[in-house]
Amino acid sequence: MSESDKSRTAINKLFVESGEKARLLQFLRTRLIESGWNDSLDAYTRDAVIHKNLDNTTLEGLEKEVGEYGRGILFSLFNYDNNNRT
Repeated sequence: MSESDKSRTAINKLFVESGEKARLLQFLRTRLIESGWNDSLDAYTRDAVIHKNLDNTTLEGLEKEVGEYGRGILFSLFNYDNNNRT
């Protein structure tokens, strides 16, 4: 294990033990719920399933499409938040 890997492992361990990781994850969950991200992603997924020809659709393809949409929403949400803070 390289020195960099050891340092990364030690920092991650401290991050978890201090409770900061759990606190950050809870903060992110709360922000996603407040922003409506979950509801938007659910609605998009329902529409995608309803409007697709399911004979030619794979679960992996649907997962990829919904994942790209969800990441796009996250990017615009956090980009918007960062622009408003400055």
